[in-house]
Amino acid sequence: MKVLHLSTLDHLGGAFIAARRLHGALRKREDIDSEFCVAQKHSDTPDTVAIHNALTYSLRRNLERLPLKLTSANGIAYQSLAWLPNQKLTRHVRSAKPDVVHLQWTQNGFVPLGALAKFDAPLVWTFHDMWGFTGMYHHEYGEPPRCEGTYDRKPDGIRGFDIDGWVWKRKQRSYNGLEMCGVVPSRWMAEKARTSSLWKDRRLEVIPNGIDTDVYKPADRSFARKLFNLPADANVVLFGAMFADEDKNKGFAPMMEALETLKAQGGHENLHLAVFGIGECPQEVTLPFPASFFGVLRDEASMAALYSAADVMVVPSLQESFGLTACEALSCGTPVACFDTSGLRDIVDHEENGYRAKPFDPVDLASGIDSMLKSRTTRIAYGREGREKVEREFDLNVVAARHHDLYRELAKAKTKA
Repeated sequence: MKVLHLSTLDHLGGAFIAARRLHGALRKREDIDSEFCVAQKHSDTPDTVAIHNALTYSLRRNLERLPLKLTSANGIAYQSLAWLPNQKLTRHVRSAKPDVVHLQWTQNGFVPLGALAKFDAPLVWTFHDMWGFTGMYHHEYGEPPRCEGTYDRKPDGIRGFDIDGWVWKRKQRSYNGLEMCGVVPSRWMAEKARTSSLWKDRRLEVIPNGIDTDVYKPADRSFARKLFNLPADANVVLFGAMFADEDKNKGFAPMMEALETLKAQGGHENLHLAVFGIGECPQEVTLPFPASFFGVLRDEASMAALYSAADVMVVPSLQESFGLTACEALSCGTPVACFDTSGLRDIVDHEENGYRAKPFDPVDLASGIDSMLKSRTTRIAYGREGREKVEREFDLNVVAARHHDLYRELAKAKTKA
């Protein structure tokens, strides 16, 4: 059975990393031929096919966003239209003759809505965010979700062309008649998708993202700190996400407020902040504690070592479809402080393997960090429980097997039809 994964990139973000891991695990199974197809390739792996070079990808990404730049001044990075044709991709999918096409995160001009009906194979679509069942938005930030309705009327405050409604109606037309199964990595995402008028009558499976527990495992903390030149006797608090200083969803601002609270309360003179995903402190930010910035770590062994070097991992996201960094940290035996929200609820069990603070209260987040830093016994117990949970529920081989069963079922149904 051949499975073709479509993903805008093969690195540089949690959705792409999760997709790449699944592909790698599936390739180890004798009865699956898995191919990974991307818009632009960042890795040197031979089993990844790139549809565009860097220049073409950049041009298409900018053209895809052009209508947004003309109609909206805010947040265009988290809105997608999927309007730009991509005949090269369509030809590649048809020539590959897959039994199943697995859509991962496919925006920035990679997979247009109009191409879905041309793939001639059952579709599995993993919702790494909300875009698949909303209009143009990838996330919601407290506004009433329009996806529950039919977008027939513009919300108050929208003037001129309703580009959000235009995208939704194109999705409604494009999805009509398609054999398509949605996969969501958390129960929270399932609840969101089932409220959407686009997806309420379609099949939906909850399958988490997978973790390679042979890579993400506890390592000697002293050795790990030497690797990253972190102070041996400090309480190391770890935070990280791609573009974390720009993407408000990743919670950089409330985390800084939590750290300011810890500073004001006193008793944390030995705290050291470690940050990955960005290479330096934003100019407008004054850090309350000493910090080290590591930029983007491209190999998983380094990431696992950095998780092991930390005492606590902070994941202060406003929304997470899953919470990959939280799961990776727990797999390395490092407890997690986060807000009690979204997909993180499936991963972090309050006062069992971490602390889930009241959304979105920086003071309570600070309390959670404080409770784990002050008690070595608590940290060790939480870390042990976190590792055991990842092995039970999120191990990559377990997740790959569940996907394999789904592919086989869909391909069999297609053959009978």
